[in-house]
Amino acid sequence: YTVLHYSALNGREQISKLLIDFEPVLALARDKRGCIPLHLAAWNGHLSICKMLIQLEPTSVDTPNSAQETALHLASQHGHSAVVQLLLQKHADASTRNARHESPLDIACRMGHAAVCTVITSYCPELALQAKVDASSTEENSAGTARILYPLHVAARYSHVDCMRILKSAGFDINFITEEGSALHVAARFGQIAAVKYLLEEGINQNLLDCRGMAALDVLAEVET
Repeated sequence: YTVLHYSALNGREQISKLLIDFEPVLALARDKRGCIPLHLAAWNGHLSICKMLIQLEPTSVDTPNSAQETALHLASQHGHSAVVQLLLQKHADASTRNARHESPLDIACRMGHAAVCTVITSYCPELALQAKVDASSTEENSAGTARILYPLHVAARYSHVDCMRILKSAGFDINFITEEGSALHVAARFGQIAAVKYLLEEGINQNLLDCRGMAALDVLAEVET
């Protein structure tokens, strides 16, 4: 870490300003994980320092670290909705994927941060359509081919029903099918009763089939045996 890394991480606003004024180049310095100070400020939700760093280096909003995470990924992971909103206002790319092929919305769904889901879907309504396209494709990384998940499926896997409600209201399709089936298949496979109940109440098609030709009840029977 540089001194500015420490200051940004710990929310020292006045010290961060002094350091930036004295040596602006520190704003783009990287630690051993490839993080610039903005990553660390976003990680801990230090809104004022994020504003300061972005004002100095506007393009830093989409700077990736060694794990291909932007500040938006990190703020989404830790539920800092105000920082997420700031980054999106400053034109951060919400479609960027990290080394695990996760978008910031995927991460928010995995972690159950409903407020972050609300902010992202409000600022980026195009993600409802884009997510279908992405989930129908694959990406290559050093480990080979990886499947991109549909955000609603991610939320169903962890039974984050509030996130599922937000996604549905934002235009995400509860009947969307990937190789693993529908969100109902996913919720059933992982034993997520609250998610299954929500999807049934919302009228999901119970007869949808996954890539093996199995309905959600078939998957459930397979898991239970």
